[in-house]
Amino acid sequence: MPINKFSRGVALVEIFASPEIRPERESGSSENAHNLQLAFNRDSVKYERYKDAFVKALIVKVLERRNEGVEGPLVLTVVGAGRGSQRLVNACIQAIEEADKAIKEADKTTEDIKLVALEMKPSAVISMEETKKRKPPCLFWNKVEIVSCDMRRKDATVEDKADIMVSDFLGSFGDDKLSPECLDGAQRFLKEDGFSIPQRSVSCACPVSSTTLWTAAEKMGEKSLETHFLVNIVSAYFPAVQGAQPLFTFTHLNWNADPNLTSYAHNQRHTDVEFTMCTDAVLHGIAGYFYADLYDDVAISIVKETFTKDLDSWYPIFFPIKQPMSVQKGDQITISISRCVDELYVWYEWCLARAGGISTPIHNEGGRAFKMNK
Repeated sequence: MPINKFSRGVALVEIFASPEIRPERESGSSENAHNLQLAFNRDSVKYERYKDAFVKALIVKVLERRNEGVEGPLVLTVVGAGRGSQRLVNACIQAIEEADKAIKEADKTTEDIKLVALEMKPSAVISMEETKKRKPPCLFWNKVEIVSCDMRRKDATVEDKADIMVSDFLGSFGDDKLSPECLDGAQRFLKEDGFSIPQRSVSCACPVSSTTLWTAAEKMGEKSLETHFLVNIVSAYFPAVQGAQPLFTFTHLNWNADPNLTSYAHNQRHTDVEFTMCTDAVLHGIAGYFYADLYDDVAISIVKETFTKDLDSWYPIFFPIKQPMSVQKGDQITISISRCVDELYVWYEWCLARAGGISTPIHNEGGRAFKMNK
């Protein structure tokens, strides 16, 4: 399927229900999901932002270590290193070169940096090993230490804990690629005074009116109106006075996480957010977005008010409701969303309520329509 077909919201809804591209152990394997991922991997803005965050974090960490008299190499670990066609590793290498140049200009010295690429998928490990054997994109690739490891397993180990840990598990709703669960496992590999990139992610949402999206979702099947979708929202109206409002916040590092990885209950969330309608409308669901603080003042966002210019790695999430809801100007609408977690799965439950006791049923209750494997 040509990439240019991704420009229309209907095409995306009809093809890319979240189950096809969810970040499971068994990732989506369809040609369409593969093409979409290739399109996202070409997003230079995303990796430029990551590189900018790396440079700032590296310089700060180098100065910290020198002030404290720390010896040995500074360890930078990329978890999920095979994601994005290794572009995250390339961004790290570029950041190391830029930071090293800045440090040399400041005090005529260099820093010994060890770059570790952590990856659980055998095919991705082989691909990175092949990159090292071939003429690599830059000489530093020869120094990359590639480790085959599933960070979520309790028996996973690394030789050296990281001073800076970098990951790329952000989804369209922030946490929908299971970044909290992945990073809970990975933070064992980070020093207590280490930095995580990203440092924080926040999911946001607002009511949306779109007959086009709702109809396309309905056609997906019996449970489709209780499943969230990845969509390029173009044929839609947002009738609330407020823009997308914050819902769930996840901060990394999270020292409240169970160190034995036996429970992920701390990653459960529930939020109720009120919106005022600025006009009469028919609501068809909820539009979801996210923004993330990578490091210091370097951020990425798909929220309209703070959108990162030319960013093209994420489309919004659409949570449909079974029965569209009519609203009038001035009505108070409450969005209720839960992020639910059990031993094996993560799923969302949602509903809309209007002042006066009118409410939709809870959608996807108990994960009956869709769950994400941990």
